[in-house]
Amino acid sequence: MGTLKVKTMRILNSRGDEVITWDSDVETQVKARETFGNLLEQAYVAVAIAEYGGKTVVREFDPNALEIVMMPQISGG
Repeated sequence: MGTLKVKTMRILNSRGDEVITWDSDVETQVKARETFGNLLEQAYVAVAIAEYGGKTVVREFDPNALEIVMMPQISGG
């Protein structure tokens, strides 16, 4: 039996740092995927963080990403 790796989505917002986790279980992945899509619709930016620290802006949920950080876009004027 392989080791189960839990993946993390951190949501940065006015309430602080909320965390959603998922693993190979379909139900936990569905919740994370839905949250990801909802946040993109609210103009959040998603950054996937690789195991060795590489960072990539993403527009689609990747269930294999080690960590995804969701943050609101900064607007100014």
